[in-house]
Amino acid sequence: MGQCCPRVLINGRDFFIAIRAYIDRSGTSESGCVSLAAFGATDEVWGRFEKGWREILDTAPSRIEYMHMKEAMQRRRGGPFSHVKGWNQANAWTLVFKLVKFMAEFDKTELINFSCVVDMNAWRRLTAEGLSVPSEVDICNYYCIRPAVVATGQSVLMAKQSDIVDVTYDDLIHFVFDRGEPFYEKFRAEWNAGMDEFERTGKYSMWRLVDSITEGNMKTTPGIQAADILAWSLNRENTAPEGHYGTGLADIMRRITAGTYMNADEAMMRWRWGNKQ
Repeated sequence: MGQCCPRVLINGRDFFIAIRAYIDRSGTSESGCVSLAAFGATDEVWGRFEKGWREILDTAPSRIEYMHMKEAMQRRRGGPFSHVKGWNQANAWTLVFKLVKFMAEFDKTELINFSCVVDMNAWRRLTAEGLSVPSEVDICNYYCIRPAVVATGQSVLMAKQSDIVDVTYDDLIHFVFDRGEPFYEKFRAEWNAGMDEFERTGKYSMWRLVDSITEGNMKTTPGIQAADILAWSLNRENTAPEGHYGTGLADIMRRITAGTYMNADEAMMRWRWGNKQ
């Protein structure tokens, strides 16, 4: 990860900066594509982020409490982005781009993204051939959320190698999934298994860097709303015809925020699991 890793700053004593990562997805196992996205930052950065996010939402054509791409793009009657409330494609996209532009105001070392896209049509073809390809949940958890743990571990090790002080691992990473995500239970189970092994053996484990894995409410959590925009745009990039609205948004977001991205297309999955039947 290099320069995009969150830095753990130590001032002559045990000290840490808590990192909170918000996670959301777009698509289901039955659709053409599943994408999972996360944004990680320190609590201090999230405080500034949430304040600025609310200020931008307050510029909307009608009062809204949150941003949700599916609702904003569909603008169904009865919803917060309804046509009868003054919403249309133009002003919905104006708001989206205001929010994305706001993300660019943060330094690339402050707001970090992690994402993964799984081509479900390719996944179904490969599994029909008999290849033992993991589920889209397992693939996304491995290539989207695990890198956040690894990145933090790297920054901790870098701090230790500086010989400034020892690092306290407690309460370092807090993962917050949108409610009802299928990724939540599997990742939490993996974390618990890793923690059980750490407590049994005492050997260093990256899972020791994770303090909590919880669920949050997208409607009240700007970090999840930001992850929703990235997940939706990744899905759009991989499913909509080139040139249709929204197909270039993911590329913009990848350029303005540092992070990691995995595209689990047919070639990647065949290479990774083709010899594991």
